[in-house]
Amino acid sequence: MATKATIRLFTTTSTGLGVTAVPVVGWFWGGWAAETAMILYLLETLLAVPLIVLRVQLLRPPADQLDPGELRKRREWLQTYLIIVAGFGGGCTVFMAAFLFLFMGFPLDLPALRAGLIPIGIFLLVGLVTDLILRQPLALPEVETHFEKSLGRVFLLFLAVFIGVWLAAIEMIWFLAPFVVLKTLADLEQPLTWLGDRTRHLYARLRKGRMPLSG
Repeated sequence: MATKATIRLFTTTSTGLGVTAVPVVGWFWGGWAAETAMILYLLETLLAVPLIVLRVQLLRPPADQLDPGELRKRREWLQTYLIIVAGFGGGCTVFMAAFLFLFMGFPLDLPALRAGLIPIGIFLLVGLVTDLILRQPLALPEVETHFEKSLGRVFLLFLAVFIGVWLAAIEMIWFLAPFVVLKTLADLEQPLTWLGDRTRHLYARLRKGRMPLSG
């Protein structure tokens, strides 16, 4: 069980960092514009929404193991999640499109978008498949955590776009930088928490003398 949890943690972190890296690599080595990279982050965030819904639905315990109250709560959470995502995601899309295409006159780089979406889609699917194979059916608290994390990504995108629009007046790369930094920190939150817990556990054992120091 611990091995499966470790594999899931590694896969979640590596796929998250991989998704973050694709637009950055394209901007740094592929000559993509910062605007193209930010559009890729927007598309990735929107693509992740149906995958979250699919993950929650496929990992739902059998219906005969759920009482009517839990089924109702799951449906309510799903509806609330979709409504919030539609509001913030739609608002962020309209705001970004107006800024890039109307205000900045940015031309849409379709070849770069296609080149970026392919590896991003692969990373997202690898994360989904790994979860479906290794994870147990999701209990209610885990469903809530999944929805909260996904909403956090949407809010993160909204915040980064708002900050980036103002910073873009100084240098266009700063339109991209806030989201890269914030998303990387979010991707590292879970492994850093795990590492902190393991470190505290090891320290506690050493303090109690249950694990003698070598050397």
